[in-house]
Amino acid sequence: MNISYKFAAVEELRTSQWQDWDWEAEAEVAIGSHLITSRNGYYHHGIYLGEYQVVHYSGLYSGLHAGPIEVLTLQRFTSGQRLWVKSAQQVRFEREEIIRRALSRVGENQYRLLTNNCEHFCNWCLYGESRSDQVRNFAAHPFSVLRLLLLALPGLLQRTAIV
Repeated sequence: MNISYKFAAVEELRTSQWQDWDWEAEAEVAIGSHLITSRNGYYHHGIYLGEYQVVHYSGLYSGLHAGPIEVLTLQRFTSGQRLWVKSAQQVRFEREEIIRRALSRVGENQYRLLTNNCEHFCNWCLYGESRSDQVRNFAAHPFSVLRLLLLALPGLLQRTAIV
């Protein structure tokens, strides 16, 4: 089995636990839900606050300089990309506590791609564990890291040139 096929199979299994966001049924999405949107070669994660607001680790999204944990609109979070709600399996905290935990870190600016990224943040809010399946999967498939860099580099360079 070649690596790209194996990676695609892992990706399909993971995304099968995600539900497409229904823009017409926003009221049915629970506060504290784990939201995921696609970026250029990776997935970006945030916590839903309700009323079309999301808290997320902005990370490298705004250019080559890491950004803080911030609250933004759902529209800005998705940047016009597809949006999923990840199924919450054995969440450790009540919804209000998830929101409290997420908001307690707003303004934090300690983003680290491999050890403290947007997915680490969401898992900490939901489960009390700072972990990233995406980082673990990239580490298991080193060529996918190169692919990610090649996909993300043009966008990063373009945003940096504008600033």
